[in-house]
Amino acid sequence: MKRIMYIFLAIAMVAAFSPDVAYAATGQQARLIIDNQEIIGLDTPPIILNNRVMVPARAVFERVGGSVDWNSADRIVTVFFGTDVLHMTVGSTWAQLNGEFIHMEDPPVIIGGRTLIPLRFPAEAFGFCVDWDPSRRAAILNSPEDVPGEPSSTPPPDDEAAATPAPPNDDHTADPTPTPPPSSHNISTDISSVPITPAPHPRADIVSLLAPTGTGAMAYTITASSPITDVDHFLLYDNRLVVDIYNAVSSLSGPFVAGGPVSEVRSSQFSRDPYITRVVFDLVGAVEFSVSLS
Repeated sequence: MKRIMYIFLAIAMVAAFSPDVAYAATGQQARLIIDNQEIIGLDTPPIILNNRVMVPARAVFERVGGSVDWNSADRIVTVFFGTDVLHMTVGSTWAQLNGEFIHMEDPPVIIGGRTLIPLRFPAEAFGFCVDWDPSRRAAILNSPEDVPGEPSSTPPPDDEAAATPAPPNDDHTADPTPTPPPSSHNISTDISSVPITPAPHPRADIVSLLAPTGTGAMAYTITASSPITDVDHFLLYDNRLVVDIYNAVSSLSGPFVAGGPVSEVRSSQFSRDPYITRVVFDLVGAVEFSVSLS
């Protein structure tokens, strides 16, 4: 019997909130030392940008036991370390750590087709010690179990004005006051009433996404060729509803019809280990939604 997932979007709209900052930047190279070992030979070396060390997320955090996912469609870097999950969006100074909004001084950037993230913010969020050696122009990262005591008082690039001249301000740094995430009345509300219970099923094929035809409460229907193992969903701060379908191979192809509270729908084969099909709904304003599996 085929399983069908319904996503219900009830219209309760206000102004849309969808910041998307894109810019190019250059920076001077820095050295990186992790647990007393210098990391060399990276395809994308660490750089100093706006007096902060920027690093390739996967090359750094997978060396210390974490894992990293990159969603190119939404430009989201997700770092998993232990039980912690950190979402960072290119161009945004707001991140989500275990579902809570945290402000960063500088956002992830894309330079030369590569995504770089600020080293200090995620490292300290996961309990690492981060230090800066100006004589070697080296960022030093120590795993939590290797930190003998308090971090060194040597100022990192954030405070070391002599380490490198600060690049000219781009648009994203012109205003020192960060833009907060939208207030609660601009954020959509999850009203799902029945939790989805995982079940061991063979891998499913996601075969279609059907858009609603009405203009009132709108139901998007995702169909699979066989029972679905599990479904997860979460809401990003800029009102994007992300639905992950586990143990599922995507056969979806866009574009998808959108309207009412949904400005765009995208899908991708987000992961192949494990297999995850991801569907993203861009919501134009605050709505109530529910996700259920039948």
